[in-house]
Amino acid sequence: VMNREASPSFPNTICAVVKQGQRYKNGKMVLHRCQFSWYCDGKDDTPYNTEKYQEILDLIESILYNEHPFIDITDGALFYHADYVNPSWAKTKQRTTEINDHIFYRWDT
Repeated sequence: VMNREASPSFPNTICAVVKQGQRYKNGKMVLHRCQFSWYCDGKDDTPYNTEKYQEILDLIESILYNEHPFIDITDGALFYHADYVNPSWAKTKQRTTEINDHIFYRWDT
């Protein structure tokens, strides 16, 4: 998300990057039709561990306000997918890394 937000090829705010591609039908968001599946999967996003949630919010805020360094462990990735799928677009991108069960890519250079 942060790499896309910094790229001129994508929206220039974090919220716009996350919401890119979302679709609505009859006033309801269409599930599984956006750039980030975790945003439009229909699952409840209520944080149950409010203490841990606040810790994460504090960390994010410190990164956004440059109080804590942002280290890009994806080497400039703008795209990713789970390792159990094989999207056709992956052939046109340069693979950068694999983290757990996700494979990351950037534009082919």
